[in-house]
Amino acid sequence: MKKAGKFDQSRLGSIPLLSTIHIHRPIIDNSKPFQIMLFLGRCNQLLQVPLLQQPTVAATIGFRFYSSDLEFEIKRITKIINDHPFLDQPIHPKLSQIIPSTTISTSFVENVLGHLFASHSNGLKAFEFFKFSLQFSQFCPTSDAFEKTLHILTRMGNFNKAWELIEEIHKTHPSLLTLKSMSIMLSRIAKFQSFEETLEAFQKMEDKLSDHKQFGTDEFNLLLRAFCTQRQMKEAKSVFNKLYSRFSPTTKTMIFCFLDLKNLVMSLL
Repeated sequence: MKKAGKFDQSRLGSIPLLSTIHIHRPIIDNSKPFQIMLFLGRCNQLLQVPLLQQPTVAATIGFRFYSSDLEFEIKRITKIINDHPFLDQPIHPKLSQIIPSTTISTSFVENVLGHLFASHSNGLKAFEFFKFSLQFSQFCPTSDAFEKTLHILTRMGNFNKAWELIEEIHKTHPSLLTLKSMSIMLSRIAKFQSFEETLEAFQKMEDKLSDHKQFGTDEFNLLLRAFCTQRQMKEAKSVFNKLYSRFSPTTKTMIFCFLDLKNLVMSLL
């Protein structure tokens, strides 16, 4: 058996002291998007869920990410439409460039129009977007999409384009012309135009949109309501006196007349 030799202290010079050893810690990259951390957190939650529930939770997480991306895309497209220099430049080429045909769907169009409505966009741009969407077979126009476009146009007082929209829808999708859409049109005309022009619009709707059938009491009430909502009670009374013989008054008709009387009394107090 060999005896242990003496320790050579001269070898200490070749051994790094503990105080001189550098411990390298992992560098955290703070530039990574927050979405990655969020995604990893979602994955961690998924792993902690019982196996039988994982498909449902995974679908929920995937839908949330999809909804977030879709909302971002809708806002992006809305901003591009709002910033576009239409009428100086045509807008359809730009729409074709930024909106893939596979993206067009009924809900997508309704959401973009909803954002355009909320941001008080130029009605002409909203109209062009609606017409652009009609080129795609997968888009089936709905009352919601049509009424939003009509509302945006009439809100800015562009009644020529509003009539163009109504006549186009009457040819292609007449079922979308409801009492609500008529109310939107008449109330805006009553606000921005004269009493005579509002009556002419009512007559125009009856001639062109009712397939040559006379309007009934519901349409008559819409005309009265258009004036009442604008607090034009004298005009509403004049319409009632002029046209009531054509229609059978209903409870709604009497309510409008009561509002007229109430406002008359209040004006005398």
